[in-house]
Amino acid sequence: VQDLSQDSKLVDINGDVARIAASTIKNYAMLALFYEIKEGRIAYTPRIRIMVESMISYNRGLEHGNNSFNNLVNIIGMERINKILQQYGFSRTKVVELIPDNERTYKNTISSNDLNLFYNLLWHNKLPYSSEMKRILAIKKADRLVDGTCIPEDIESYTKSGAVHGMVADSGILVIKDSEGKDHPYAIT
Repeated sequence: VQDLSQDSKLVDINGDVARIAASTIKNYAMLALFYEIKEGRIAYTPRIRIMVESMISYNRGLEHGNNSFNNLVNIIGMERINKILQQYGFSRTKVVELIPDNERTYKNTISSNDLNLFYNLLWHNKLPYSSEMKRILAIKKADRLVDGTCIPEDIESYTKSGAVHGMVADSGILVIKDSEGKDHPYAIT
């Protein structure tokens, strides 16, 4: 858990350990896509917009999220994605395989600290097209950070879930308002 307004970690339990990424790896395909758009290598067409929205919004279902991830990885290239990730300091995040039809992707890795770094950079608009990525991550979807918890459903949130045998993950930004209406954003993975 990281307080994004104070840029301080509140809780860190094995945050630097590389783990199975599951669908949380899709955040980084989205980052690489917007990096390539910023560099003029890819156009942000309606087809690409729908692909990235479905990739982030739908965790399950081969037609939407996983196929969209695979298509974007094929467009950008795994090697290129990993070079972009290195530029931003994601030391434990690696895209090394597409998501197969059976959804059992085990080789892509990520760490909690890398996910929180992603959200920190995103919140402070230090990623290309941060506002568009926030819009996409804010699309209402099932998640484990808010759904079924005591956190109000109408809270401002930017989330991405992932699950594969051996890993159930949720990550995102939750923005809590204090009694004066001031935002307090927290990255939680």
